[in-house]
Amino acid sequence: MTPGFAILVPLLALTGPSQAPAAIAPTDLHPLLELVANRLNGPEISKYGQTETEEDLDGENHVTSVRMTKSVQHLLPGGKQHGDVILAIEDGQDVTEKVRAFRAEREAKANQGREEPLPIDLDFHLPFEASQLDRYTFTRVGGTDAQPILQFEPREDRKRLWVGQARIDAATGTLLDLSGHPAVLPMFVDQIDVRLEFSPERPPGLMPAKVVIEGGAHFLFFHKRMRYTSVTSLPSGAAGALSALRR
Repeated sequence: MTPGFAILVPLLALTGPSQAPAAIAPTDLHPLLELVANRLNGPEISKYGQTETEEDLDGENHVTSVRMTKSVQHLLPGGKQHGDVILAIEDGQDVTEKVRAFRAEREAKANQGREEPLPIDLDFHLPFEASQLDRYTFTRVGGTDAQPILQFEPREDRKRLWVGQARIDAATGTLLDLSGHPAVLPMFVDQIDVRLEFSPERPPGLMPAKVVIEGGAHFLFFHKRMRYTSVTSLPSGAAGALSALRR
């Protein structure tokens, strides 16, 4: 699962010039799409720092509750993952030990193949991954020759795929940012808007520097709205990770 999408991001639409250039024929985009796919196919990052913020929102988009967690994540052989929780705060209260226990239990289940499935049936691969290119159509809708903005939408299987836009560095094939939402919202879901921001200074790969997800759901008289933000850092070592996260 793509690191940025494994955690579900506000739809901040990318805008081009006031008069968007005419769409480019899909065949003209193939070299650029292949360049992007090749850059995303970089080595996995084995260790990184992560700061996560979860905000509950009311109907007017005001924050009613905040949970913040800082951790160091480790990717282990066999696709397993381990996280060291450094600090967890909920509405001003230290809940580090509580969050450590909860995540340790969830991690153990996942590493034993007993991970609870997500409640929504969506594909969380980036449209620009090599394995996904044939599942989407891509159209240039704005930007410049140096940083074109491409729109993507599914060819089929709309119930599981995404619609959105991405800004790309044409010289290197680096994704700069991507925003989107499901082509079809799952039942009881009112909103899932995702934005990924990538850093050109980082090594090639799938991991975004920042992920923002804004979502809402309802069931009968129950309504829930939230915003999730994840910021990752690439420290040089464990000591650097701990010192960076504690600042």
